[in-house]
Amino acid sequence: MKVSLIVTTYNWPEALKLVLKSALMQDYQNYEIIIADDGSDEKTKRCIEGFTKLSNIVIKHAWHEDIGFRAAQIRNKAVSISDGEYLIFLDGDCILPHSFITDHVHLSQPGFFV
Repeated sequence: MKVSLIVTTYNWPEALKLVLKSALMQDYQNYEIIIADDGSDEKTKRCIEGFTKLSNIVIKHAWHEDIGFRAAQIRNKAVSISDGEYLIFLDGDCILPHSFITDHVHLSQPGFFV
């Protein structure tokens, strides 16, 4: 099953870097990462671009202009560009254990939302 890992962020590239490092060390292989960026500046964009260049995992960057807190809207935008059958949402300061995606997939059931 293809999984989309959707990470919300805003102007904290130092934390996002740690999240992405942990996301790229997953034991599950069929996934993409989508950064749902609520209007961050260029530092965050450069951080994401650096990981995109080095990774075999697809990393997408959904961004909109910063005109206030609109996390729900940017998450919806991230969903609209996702290719996953199963979506996992997390914030941009969550470090993932190695089997985070695998554990979610094993516990998933059609028709149920967590």
